[in-house]
Amino acid sequence: MRRVPGSTTDLLSLRARGADVCVVQSPMDAVRIAARLPGRQVVFLAVGFVGAGRLVDMPTWELLPRIC
Repeated sequence: MRRVPGSTTDLLSLRARGADVCVVQSPMDAVRIAARLPGRQVVFLAVGFVGAGRLVDMPTWELLPRIC
């Protein structure tokens, strides 16, 4: 996904210019990063089938009240 072109650039180019782009294995990893860096915006990008969305959403929504 880092090389997929967006509307103006791709994540790999942004990373080369100094942006903090990390690859994580699960939404829980992204939540942990967000908890560790409260002043930063953390975006989790997932690709998959429509039915897989709930597998990504549920653990994240359950954790948010504990860290926010």
